[in-house]
Amino acid sequence: MNYEEGTTVLAIREGDEKVLLVFGEGVYVGDRLRPGAQWPCAQDEYDMIAKVVTAHDDVPIEEHEFVTFYDASVAARPDIPPKKDRETMIANLLAERERPLDERVHDLWRSSNENPCIYLDSGDIVWGFQSWWGPLEGANRRYPESDFKRVVVPVPEGNGRWK
Repeated sequence: MNYEEGTTVLAIREGDEKVLLVFGEGVYVGDRLRPGAQWPCAQDEYDMIAKVVTAHDDVPIEEHEFVTFYDASVAARPDIPPKKDRETMIANLLAERERPLDERVHDLWRSSNENPCIYLDSGDIVWGFQSWWGPLEGANRRYPESDFKRVVVPVPEGNGRWK
């Protein structure tokens, strides 16, 4: 789900039918590099991503997995119009192949290392991969405080604090 930066959220560690263990309320500040992720990445990680990207480039465009999946899905459900035009998808794939390999590796690495970042009202930071989180209004409807006791728990050590 895509939420707007600045959305007030509740970050939940876990819960049962009576109790929610929560990190607390806070604000979704967007996707950020997760803790420990640094660019440039390690050379072996870079080489692995570059190898995958290059292998995809070596596949003829009509045999690219996105194109074959598109064709199969259209054939399987001709009654549902596709969300994207086939020719546009192919043009985008070909344009992507023209971009410098270093940019493509960086973008792929970054997209796989970014994660939703939540600045809690307590000043702590919690990450999407560490919690169930969503807009506060929705959480309050789904888990009303009249039915669920909320217990605030500490965020994992090393997450940091925001200023």
